[in-house]
Amino acid sequence: GAQATGTRLLFPASTLGRKGAWELRELGIPLAISGADLEAPDFWEGTEIERLPSFSLDGVRAVILPAWVENQPRRLLQALAAGIPVIASDACGLGGMDGVTTISPGDTDALRAAITAGSDSPSSGDGAANPHSRKAGRAEASTT
Repeated sequence: GAQATGTRLLFPASTLGRKGAWELRELGIPLAISGADLEAPDFWEGTEIERLPSFSLDGVRAVILPAWVENQPRRLLQALAAGIPVIASDACGLGGMDGVTTISPGDTDALRAAITAGSDSPSSGDGAANPHSRKAGRAEASTT
């Protein structure tokens, strides 16, 4: 089964602007991707990408979906059920849930801060994934 002790950062969606692909590309971090490439063929050029043949949480440290629009966050709910932290925009509708760090769509600074915070500590449900923080990048005092 899946465990939150992996190293992969999973983007569980198709490569589309409305799913937050542009923001993730801007960060330039290694990603595992389980969705189809729907932007330009060279969209991820310069970014270390692992293409998964299908959705899998094996070896995943966190699931990241900085979407502008997300009506059915099933993959995020599957990750939470498996105990894997989720970093998602408030457009995904999961704010306030344990294990979810919420950012605003398009806020790459908060996205980077949330990913960095998640790599500093194992998934504990507090510090790294503060469900009360609307802006992860501005929740610097969340280690109380």
